Amino acid sequence: MRQVEFYFSHINLATNVHLINFIAKDPDGFVPINIVASFGKIREIVNDKSLLVAALRTSSELVT
Repeated sequence: MRQVEFYFSHINLATNVHLINFIAKDPDGFVPINIVASFGKIREIVNDKSLLVAALRTSSELVT
């Protein structure tokens, strides 16, 4: 959860054009879970998308 919170932090988004492009494509600014799950550091931590989704739902900083 903390790694994904970092990815979507203002500090990271200020320089992450790739992620900004995904946010811009969605009218609500959401990024598909498949994209989040494909990030290298996320793949190192978890390989089951349902576990990733469950972890992200516990975040008070992310909208799921």
